[in-house]
Amino acid sequence: MKKLIFLYLSLFLVLIIGGCQTGQKKVVVVAENELDISRAKETVVVKVADLGDAFQAVEQGQVSVKEEGNDRDLVIQLVDLNEDGMYEDLVFQADFAAHETKKFVIAKSAETVEADVKSKVYARFVPERKDDFAWENNRIAFRMYGPALQETGEISSGVDVWVKSVPDLVIDKWYEMEDYHVDHGEGLDYYKVGPSRGCGGVAIWEDGEMLPSKNFTDWTILANGPIRTVFELTYAPWQFDGKEVSEVKRITLDANTNMNKFESTFSSSEKVLTYAIGIVQREGDGFFKSDESAGWMCYWEPPHEEYGSVGCAVVADPAEVETITEAQGHFVTVASVRTGQPAIYYAGASWSKGQNFANAEQWRDYVRTFSRRVASPLVVNVQH
Repeated sequence: MKKLIFLYLSLFLVLIIGGCQTGQKKVVVVAENELDISRAKETVVVKVADLGDAFQAVEQGQVSVKEEGNDRDLVIQLVDLNEDGMYEDLVFQADFAAHETKKFVIAKSAETVEADVKSKVYARFVPERKDDFAWENNRIAFRMYGPALQETGEISSGVDVWVKSVPDLVIDKWYEMEDYHVDHGEGLDYYKVGPSRGCGGVAIWEDGEMLPSKNFTDWTILANGPIRTVFELTYAPWQFDGKEVSEVKRITLDANTNMNKFESTFSSSEKVLTYAIGIVQREGDGFFKSDESAGWMCYWEPPHEEYGSVGCAVVADPAEVETITEAQGHFVTVASVRTGQPAIYYAGASWSKGQNFANAEQWRDYVRTFSRRVASPLVVNVQH
């Protein structure tokens, strides 16, 4: 498994190992928003390895995080990213004004992490619906297609979107109803992905053409709430230019965001691969904007007569982006990556009848701001 190397926010974290009056060790996390923009419900990631040996409590899952000066426990999550039984990340969320610095105290807790906490994220394999893999948070939902659907002749590794107008987790409910193409007051599935890249699907790029994989063949869930879900999808080898390539795709979705983090690790005899991230175009007058120098593109689809518009966006590292263009009925971000290293980008969606973005301009502003946050690195210093 590959470690996460791209992070959601630009915060400066200083971990200070000390002692409290009872002799119990604690960690103070100093988090600084270095940007001139506010950040609502930002995910703060603390590497467990940076805590040293101060907290055996972390491995028992008995640890609490509080903002300094506040007795309220924050919702936290411990994440094991490589299935070795050891936690790599401790994550929680907080609000930051522009240039604001906050302190958080991590201490041992008598309670177990995640006990009686309502999750805001969810992912699962759906064998009862021809091997779908579906995931969601409190804003939006997605799915990708698996082997049973491929056997019917429907081949796609594009990203499908389910739009929601409620913060509830709806995947299980909608699959049970078997009527999710109709809005019953919570949203619906009216986004058509078909064989396209949908909203942020990836493909190998060769001579101006996208060459995608077929449906995923295997899946693994690494984390599943309450703040973050992380899972991996495996894709069988496919051909390009007489060569073979395969892919393992890791997807991370946090609460309170519209954007997934994608990490596609390709295996091939080629040392460097050029790949494309696509957003399928629709007939009619949509709204498309991009900034190649900042690595983002966003699309607001022409309105459906009944259901409104879906927004889709892709944010990539501008240092790896070669061009943003159009091909095969898609808006396309073309980038390159060394084989065996993760191709990292973000892709997500919104809905005009949803909770957060009513029009194209609001969606564009969100994507532009999100790209600034992604572009700013997280710096971690530990003082013992």
